[in-house]
Amino acid sequence: MAGVTLLDLRRRFIFADEVGLGKTIEAGIVAHDLLMQNPNARILVVCPGALTYQWLSELYTKFGGYLFQVLDMHAETSLDFDKVRRAIVSTSRLLEGLANKVEGAAWDMVIIDEAHHLLSSSTLYAFAERVGAKAPSLLLLSAIPARRRKDEYLRLLRLIEPERYGGPDVVGAFDELYAAQPDIGRRLRILARRLDELHEDSAEEVVDAAQRLVGSPIVKRDAELAAMVAALPGSGDQLAVRARDILHLVADHYRISRRILRNRRERLVAEQQIAPIQRRLVRLEYVPEQLELDAEKALLTLFRGGRERGGDEALLFALARASLQSLASPTRLCATLATLQKAKPRALRAGDAERASRLDLAGAAEWWSAFRLLCEGIRGALDDDALSAALKLAQRWRDASEFPRLEVLVDHLRRGAAKRQAKVVIFAGCPELARELADDLRKCFPKLPRMIVEFRSELDSDQKEENLLQFRRQPAARVLVSDESGGEGRNFQFADELIHFDTPWHVSRIEQRIGRLDRIGREEYQPEVVSRVIVATGSLEDGLVVGLDGGLGVYTRSISGLEFALRDVEDRLAMTALDGGSDALRELVPEICDIAVEERAKDDSDAVLDESSFERRTAERFLRVRQSDATEESLEQAFTEYFRLLAPRAAQTFDDGTLDARLWKFDADAAQHGGLPLTKLGRDTVFRGTFRRRVAQSARPSVGFFNHGNPLFDAVINSLFTRSTGRVYAVSCKVPGHHPWVGFEFAFTAGVAPDSLHGAPGFANRARGLFSLRPISVLIRESGMIEEDPEAIAAVRRALDKTGKDRHWWNWTKEKTLGLAKVFRDRAWDALVRELYASAEYRARQLWRERLTPGLRAEFEQLGELERLIQRSAGSTTELLALRSWREALDAWNITLDSAGFLAINDAVPRDP
Repeated sequence: MAGVTLLDLRRRFIFADEVGLGKTIEAGIVAHDLLMQNPNARILVVCPGALTYQWLSELYTKFGGYLFQVLDMHAETSLDFDKVRRAIVSTSRLLEGLANKVEGAAWDMVIIDEAHHLLSSSTLYAFAERVGAKAPSLLLLSAIPARRRKDEYLRLLRLIEPERYGGPDVVGAFDELYAAQPDIGRRLRILARRLDELHEDSAEEVVDAAQRLVGSPIVKRDAELAAMVAALPGSGDQLAVRARDILHLVADHYRISRRILRNRRERLVAEQQIAPIQRRLVRLEYVPEQLELDAEKALLTLFRGGRERGGDEALLFALARASLQSLASPTRLCATLATLQKAKPRALRAGDAERASRLDLAGAAEWWSAFRLLCEGIRGALDDDALSAALKLAQRWRDASEFPRLEVLVDHLRRGAAKRQAKVVIFAGCPELARELADDLRKCFPKLPRMIVEFRSELDSDQKEENLLQFRRQPAARVLVSDESGGEGRNFQFADELIHFDTPWHVSRIEQRIGRLDRIGREEYQPEVVSRVIVATGSLEDGLVVGLDGGLGVYTRSISGLEFALRDVEDRLAMTALDGGSDALRELVPEICDIAVEERAKDDSDAVLDESSFERRTAERFLRVRQSDATEESLEQAFTEYFRLLAPRAAQTFDDGTLDARLWKFDADAAQHGGLPLTKLGRDTVFRGTFRRRVAQSARPSVGFFNHGNPLFDAVINSLFTRSTGRVYAVSCKVPGHHPWVGFEFAFTAGVAPDSLHGAPGFANRARGLFSLRPISVLIRESGMIEEDPEAIAAVRRALDKTGKDRHWWNWTKEKTLGLAKVFRDRAWDALVRELYASAEYRARQLWRERLTPGLRAEFEQLGELERLIQRSAGSTTELLALRSWREALDAWNITLDSAGFLAINDAVPRDP
């Protein structure tokens, strides 16, 4: 997806990958590319509060060390948006009233994560409309609505392409195109299959499939496509090329929007790009004590009374979900009910009500404030006596000595996991439950003091990272107890087991937990992820687990495809629990299952998305990129050798005692040459890390990955092409057996005017693809004759190493260069250099034209295709103007002097200048 986006002139896309396939990484690549082109670009990330620190960490550690400001950490009065360049803000903070200030800033790029949540909030959707309309680049990270949710589909598209889908008269045309997707998809899939199976005897089948494709009712009006099919050759190599052009043209023109990109797990597995991972559910059951059952019954009585008294259902269901999850611990239940009892009733404004009802979107830092808000909003509908009775029962349960839920966990750890020395991740998501559970487990395993480590939101970053490193690397650290913050972007694919100590009533929370183990690379450890769920038999929790498993299948497969249905399903589960209890939840399974089947139902319209997302020719070079050990080793060698030229003693290896790999430490301040632009960024200029991707992924964030995105790496690479130091040389040498040669080397790069790249970030990437960074060198003798064998002369220059300096070759540096004018005293030095430079420039332009002609021809053809596509799809005038500006820039390409040198081989030039 990033490949398609980076090469597009207008970066407005919906990234619709299935869960766990890296939408965050894809968006980070695009944001980093913009910052590489324009370090002052203003970027805004909007996401649920639970994901703000994940975004902060990902953007810093993986994409250039850029610091983003989390607006949630600042009081509104302290924020000066004239100075905020890179920001992350939670949807909760926007609902609190920050939206007006945020949308008032001029953002270059806006990224909205979990964008499908916008559709259930009029406040957030209106914000997204306004801020998205002003930003040149907009990325929505979202699921795609099921086919029966046409209106939701259209609302997402309006955010991305308001000029196409924003008007009141677009509904009819959209309905027609939307209805045609299954038919177009089927025909596309047939043609794609015929092309995959093409051989000498099946050419006729390909032609027939192409004819059927353009025979689709909505496509057959297209005279251009009809002409392309009519011109198909009956056989030969060109048949496959032209038929695939037709396939791509239909996929680009007749999908609902070419700006929806999606990777599907099924497709990636089929293409062997990722390995299949199985999911499985194992129940760890216990029989609850009567006090636990009494507390559950008291909660039901309290909430049923709230419904009868006319309490707001959205708030009531949110409270029920939080309270029922707290039944995992009597202490947590007491804290929940005590907070509720202390709340002072008040009417909530619209934004506060939305925030309070969506606790699942709140991060750990804001959860309690959102929960108190919820309690204030619903408190007036709850009976005081029923609440007091529930709290007293919870306190009696807390004061009892039995806690069978903990006992079943300890028994499993002793009998199963402990024997296998397994690494176990335990999620305890109810606020503060993880801390309580970790303390209890330490008491149960007093002889194993290092067995339990914690990952909790209230720990500072260094402590969390240290605990994670212990869990991964130390054999004694076998159990990691985590709250829901551990489900936010952390990688635990190396862990052996996953245990749910409590069960959230929000499906996305469970998916996030499982997704910490079910990640790319899991296959190197185990081919499956087993969810061990602790369940009180016969309880509401029991009914919930049955509903989630039998109805939604969340423990055995991804929830992809269900995102738009989840809120309704979760409300249905809460309402059924309040009305009918555990048995009613079990009886609800068939209904939930039907909803899931309908939501997940796929048709052949998927082919329309697949062909455009996977096989667009503009992204083929990105698809060919593969990481390998050999590539990393070669990169490490080249980078360290070059850095040591800049800073001879500033590159050292070191061992941190935990990682089985060579680590490097680079001191950028020690660089003598190259002008690395690091100190002005206000960051530490000593960099520690590795060139091995897998090592970096398993290490703490302080161990960087030296590749594109690392600030040191990018600065060094930029110094190759933007700094003048070392771009001029003057050398004389003695090479036995070589003929005498005296002359100049002029190296030229080619490109377009920088101003032509403004207005569309995709220009810079297209320019990189067209204009090779490798300069063309022209060697010219002092007589004015262009060297016919430049490589032979260049090879001599490259062979001049340090060991031969002042013995076999001599450097003309600083004031010594004045001696060159004396050597050529019979010719004016300035005039000679200018004369030879003019001849070399003329020759270089010829050579660059030969090199560029094939690529430019292909680019102009593609520009014509893009213009037709934009015109067909009612694209924006801005896009058309950008394309035409790019065409004019390409027509005006030019060359630039990159470096110059003087070289004398076996000539009478003095050795000691």
